[in-house]
Amino acid sequence: MTDIEASPFGGYEFATGRFRIKCLDLSVYRHWGETILEPASGGKFNTSITGKAVSKNDKVCLIGEDRDESEFALELKSDAYAKEDWEVSRRLEELATPHDRATPEGRIREYIFDKLCKAPPTATLFVTVEHGITSAWSVSCAFPPDVLALLEADLLARRDVELNIGIEWVAGLVRIHPTSWGLFTVAGGHGPEPLRGYVKSVGWRMAAGPEAPEEAGPGSREQLQASKDGKIERLVEALVDGTRALKRSCVIGFLAALALIVMGHFLW
Repeated sequence: MTDIEASPFGGYEFATGRFRIKCLDLSVYRHWGETILEPASGGKFNTSITGKAVSKNDKVCLIGEDRDESEFALELKSDAYAKEDWEVSRRLEELATPHDRATPEGRIREYIFDKLCKAPPTATLFVTVEHGITSAWSVSCAFPPDVLALLEADLLARRDVELNIGIEWVAGLVRIHPTSWGLFTVAGGHGPEPLRGYVKSVGWRMAAGPEAPEEAGPGSREQLQASKDGKIERLVEALVDGTRALKRSCVIGFLAALALIVMGHFLW
């Protein structure tokens, strides 16, 4: 990166460390419809996972502002369309705000776009600014379809999932003390440039939820049914034994009463 510099951003430097987030309150979301970026595409059916992301150590901010952020709206999706999605976004963004190599921000932006054209991004962190007011922070991550399918299955099985993601940003600018990644704005742009990069690690732990015992493992459902059948058999046996004992008691009682009547007759 010989032709771009971070010095104009006062205290922010290029970094290659990983940005780590913990994902909470996850739920499966299914949707079909035409996309805003491709209204004539005929529509797509997508499954995604939504929730909340919390950065573990680092924070994020707008360069030039003091407020740091560590919580983000979260979307997890398949990376099957990562290349197509990036190409559409790139064309629209370059049309709205062409690269300007006369400014440091313009040169950094062009460098990032060149890198992402070689390998489309699978992670994006962005902020919505309306009338000069920061309104919402969001992070979007794309996984391989098989990884997303496994995570979806665990969530639908009502398991308690603790998900962690590691991300590497392309040409990310970071302030060291305290650690905070900065979003910059290019001249003539419509808002801060997102952080873009790649999902480098995904991992989750699972705990059985309130309705998950039958999913504990192969054969568990059969074992549970066998246990129920055994309890029913033991109960029936106990009822039969009790009925037999009651019949014996009734017979003995009847014979005893009859004997008393006969004895009383002769004695009278």
